[in-house]
Amino acid sequence: MNLNDISKPVLFYDGQCNLCNGAVQFVLRHEKNDQIVFASLQSALGKMLISKFELQNVDSLVLYHDGEIYLKSSAALHIAKNLKQPYRKSHIIRFLPVMFRDFIYDFVARHRYAIFGKTESCQLPNKKHQKRFLDL
Repeated sequence: MNLNDISKPVLFYDGQCNLCNGAVQFVLRHEKNDQIVFASLQSALGKMLISKFELQNVDSLVLYHDGEIYLKSSAALHIAKNLKQPYRKSHIIRFLPVMFRDFIYDFVARHRYAIFGKTESCQLPNKKHQKRFLDL
C-alpha cells in the first residue's frame, strides 16, 4: 500500500501509547461518518509517512489527508471536525494560536507514558472496525 493510494483521512498513532490507543477508540465511538482510517506510526505505512515528510521525533498523532499532514493540536482539531456533537464543537479552539495549542499538546505528550502507561504492542480492533485499520 502507498500513501498516494489512500483517499480517506489516515490517523497515524503511537501503537505503544495507551493515550493514543484511547484516542483511536474515542474516534471510533464518536466519529460522524466512519471516514477516518488508522495506522500505527510503527507500521510500514507509518514509516513511509515519516520518511516521505522527513518527520523528526514524531511519536503521537499525525493526520494525513489529501497529501497533507497535520501534527499535534492541528491533527486533533482536524479530527474533531469529523466527530459527532458535542465533540465537534471543540474544533472552535482552532482560533487559539498554534503555539499555545501545541504547548499544551506537547506537555501532555511528554508525560503521556507516565500518566496513561505504555504497552508493548498495538491494541487489536474488534471485528467491526478491522477494515478501518490499514496495518493489519
